[in-house]
Amino acid sequence: MTRKKGSWRSLLGLDEKSGPGTPSASLDEATDPAPADPPPAPAAEFSAEPAPPPRVEAASIPISLDSEVDTPSRDEEDRPSPEAPSAEVRELWAEIEWLRGALGQQIAAKKRAEAEVRALSDHDPLTGVASPRRFADRLGVALIHAQRYKQMLAVIELGLDNFAAINERHGRKVGDDLLKSVALAIESSLRQTDTIGRVEGDAFTILLPGIKRDDDVGVVVDKLRLSLRSPFSIGGHELLVTASMGVALFPDDGPDHEGLMQSARVAMRRAKDKGGDTYDIHAPRTSAMAAERLARERSLRRALVQGELALYWQPVVDCENGRIVGVEALLRWRNPERMRPAAEFVPMAEVTGLAVPLGQWALRHACLQGKAWHDAGHRGLVVSVNVSARQLQHPSLVKLVRRVLE
Repeated sequence: MTRKKGSWRSLLGLDEKSGPGTPSASLDEATDPAPADPPPAPAAEFSAEPAPPPRVEAASIPISLDSEVDTPSRDEEDRPSPEAPSAEVRELWAEIEWLRGALGQQIAAKKRAEAEVRALSDHDPLTGVASPRRFADRLGVALIHAQRYKQMLAVIELGLDNFAAINERHGRKVGDDLLKSVALAIESSLRQTDTIGRVEGDAFTILLPGIKRDDDVGVVVDKLRLSLRSPFSIGGHELLVTASMGVALFPDDGPDHEGLMQSARVAMRRAKDKGGDTYDIHAPRTSAMAAERLARERSLRRALVQGELALYWQPVVDCENGRIVGVEALLRWRNPERMRPAAEFVPMAEVTGLAVPLGQWALRHACLQGKAWHDAGHRGLVVSVNVSARQLQHPSLVKLVRRVLE
């Protein structure tokens, strides 16, 4: 609804025939001078009563009489209602939503790609063990901890012997599967705080933090060698592998990452030069201990071939009648230096792969001696033979016992 301009003039008491802004009063009234301000009153005497508040005159607000109030323009009348967007607006919003979804998909794809890149940079793509970059990071953290708390740590570089021949004979696929199995076997022999990485080819690196004694390294190395003794079933082939290992100790063999890795690599090459299937420690002090252990291992292998082993018999007596009802076979090593009991060489045989050959030798000779006593008339005599846990797991144990008894 539109108001007329005249209605505003009547409301304000203005003459509708006058020009804009002309009041309806007469000209004489408009031209009369305004009365002069009264003279100021004399200052009032001091009074205890408070003075009344000053009078505030209302301020005048200028109003444009020509403005059209509450009169919508033609553009406002033609403008569409906001509750009913046009087809163009709806199409624009749909396109915005599509672009928003496409952008979200691109961001998610980028995050997945970044996660894959991080995984590839932290892990070896073939075996899943730590990559060289990840291994270097873990070694750096371990070195800081060892320096702060005055501890030792060890770095081992392990290389498979004659791996190139396996690749040439059985193909690249079999070689890759063998590396995966070897990585799992090594990892199962380590602690949760240890780290295994793959340098290149058939070479692995192992980080052992928190080493307390030099002998701890020898124990870990023996466990690693033992983990590789069993044949690996790869692609229908039974593959036997051995490894050469080089050990570097902090702080004796290097103060930093590069020094320790170089010392471990040099020690591994020395182990390979010795014929493989052994290890070498870079530090001179611990290298002498390792050489002594390897010398005992070679002597035990020689004793098995040259007949330096012997069985001693401990009788089992019935307390009621004092009769001997059985004997227990005790293995001894008649070393050129002295007679060695089983407790001195059987633990070493367990970790060097000689436990099964020693057990087979003892079982065969005990059965032969028991048969000889049986033929001599001692038919009720029972012969007992100690068998190692590793020999119990060997698949040929039952066949060996049956063949010897027959």
